[in-house]
Amino acid sequence: MMSQEKGLMDEVSAEGMMMDALEQVEKELKKPLMRNDKKGMALLMTEFDKFNQKLGIRKKELPKYEEQLVDCFPRMLSRLRRP
Repeated sequence: MMSQEKGLMDEVSAEGMMMDALEQVEKELKKPLMRNDKKGMALLMTEFDKFNQKLGIRKKELPKYEEQLVDCFPRMLSRLRRP
């Protein structure tokens, strides 16, 4: 995983959970998720909110975690197709 390559430990498998959420949304949409697909992106954010809640992460804490994981997101974002 990208986080391990960058020296970040993903003890709760957050990167894997994000990829699973993306795959679930794409399966539900029956097509690849596009960055300009507002409905699809809303579904993805809902999935992210679900596992954040499961991990006990509140929205106000997200910036702290985002700083630590900023190098992990390009891999996931690269899967999102541009229109």
